[in-house]
Amino acid sequence: MNMSIAQYRAVQNRRMMAEKELELAETVLKNFEADLRSRVQMHVGGNTITLVFEGRELKCVKNMHNRYRVSENKKVIASDCSGGIRDIRLALAIGEI
Repeated sequence: MNMSIAQYRAVQNRRMMAEKELELAETVLKNFEADLRSRVQMHVGGNTITLVFEGRELKCVKNMHNRYRVSENKKVIASDCSGGIRDIRLALAIGEI
């Protein structure tokens, strides 16, 4: 494929614009995620972290592998969450858990 300098520069400019748009989208997404996480109440008591959001209450306890076991109404809904508590808070807020 023979490409002219003008075509090369056009593709290069498209790439730079896409990169800027991606950076903006990532910033907006981080702000949304922080807002969503802040809506989830978190209470720490002993080894248990309780998350409360829109009537749901999740109990999170670290297991021996330093991952969280998440239960709701004494029923385990996730036995080995590898993400941190921030990830669980976001998952609860957006309805993934």
